Amino acid sequence: LWVGDTTRVSATVTDLDGAVVTDRPVAWTVSDTAVARVDSAGRLVGRRPGAVTLTAQVDSARAQRSTTVTLVPLAALTLSAADSTVRLGDARTITAVMRDARGRVVTDRAVTWTSAEPAALSIAAAPNGTAVVRATRSGPVAVTAQADGRTASLTVGAYRPGFVTRLGRNFMLDGKPFSFG
Repeated sequence: LWVGDTTRVSATVTDLDGAVVTDRPVAWTVSDTAVARVDSAGRLVGRRPGAVTLTAQVDSARAQRSTTVTLVPLAALTLSAADSTVRLGDARTITAVMRDARGRVVTDRAVTWTSAEPAALSIAAAPNGTAVVRATRSGPVAVTAQADGRTASLTVGAYRPGFVTRLGRNFMLDGKPFSFG
C-alpha cells in the first residue's frame, strides 16, 4: 500500500459449520492510525510509511493481517539549474527534480550529491532536494544526484572571468557561449 492510496479490505465470516454468514457487521481496526486508517466499510488508507496490523472482528472472533505502507516509488530524477556555469569563487544552486510513479513532483526523498572533482567543484546538500556548488578551478565538472535508486547528472562549467573555457566541443568566455570567428 502506498502513502495516499486507498484499498478495500474484506473478511469472510463463517459459522461453526463453515457456512458463510452475511448478517454480522465486521469491526475494522489498525494497530497504528498514524500509518494507516480503516473505516467501518473496510476502506484502508495509507498515511505514512510503516507497518500496521489490520484486525477484523465479528463478535468475539477476530482475524489479523499485517500490511506495510510505503512511499510512492520514485519514477524519475532530473537536475536543473538556472545556469549551468559558475564563476570561480561563486556558488550556484542545483535542484533535483523528483517525480513519483504518479507523475507528481516530490520533495520528501533524501538526495545524495557528488562532484566528479571535489577539488574543482565542491558541493553541499541544501534543503528540499537542492545543493549548492562552488567552483575553485576552471573547467567542466559532472555533478551527480542519487535518490531512491535513481541517478541524474549535470555538467557544470566553472570559469575564470576574462578567460576562455572549453566545455566539450564548445567554448565559453566569462561563462557565456563563445565561438571563434
